[in-house]
Amino acid sequence: VGDAVADLSQRLAAAFAARLLGDFGADVVLCEPAGGHPLRREAPFVTDAGGTEHSAVHALVNWNKRSQLTGDTALSDLVASADVVVTDCLPVAGTPVAAALAMLRSDAVHLSVTPHGLDAPLTGTPGNNLTASARTGWSSVNGYRDEPPLQLPGNQAGYIAGLAGFVAAAAALRRRRESPAAEQVDVSELEAFALTVHPWGVAGVYE
Repeated sequence: VGDAVADLSQRLAAAFAARLLGDFGADVVLCEPAGGHPLRREAPFVTDAGGTEHSAVHALVNWNKRSQLTGDTALSDLVASADVVVTDCLPVAGTPVAAALAMLRSDAVHLSVTPHGLDAPLTGTPGNNLTASARTGWSSVNGYRDEPPLQLPGNQAGYIAGLAGFVAAAAALRRRRESPAAEQVDVSELEAFALTVHPWGVAGVYE
């Protein structure tokens, strides 16, 4: 409660994790580029006209946050004052996110939520709800006989990874009371989604 969170997300999973931190009392600042957060343009829209203020997805995952347009300097300042920094891209040298993370406090928590994690064979490979459904086996059990497999609906991989990120970041904040060391929470959307295939997935492997 009361922790400062800098939400640098561009995708649903990390944005949802930051929203959950806000639900439990954190002060979350949504760092938006000049064009606005990408989820503002995500369908469905609550009006036929659409527009950046009417995305139902944006309204769901970005509530309980204060929105702030952030250039590079403002971004670094927000990160320097945050207890938790939420990202969902690889911190490639020379990028604004990498420069901002260099300002991370020694006792801050860095929550990273990416499609395949920061250090894995698939790191840097694009991923979404469809690819996660295919790689975890969900697609193989969703579909009609003799028809193509289906992904799970409603961005389930993103919501599940966001929940996993929130739980892990909350645990890291709790651990901070025992040790001042910085902690990085590295969440793979694919791995978080894979945890949901039990018990049928385990049974399928066994059989």
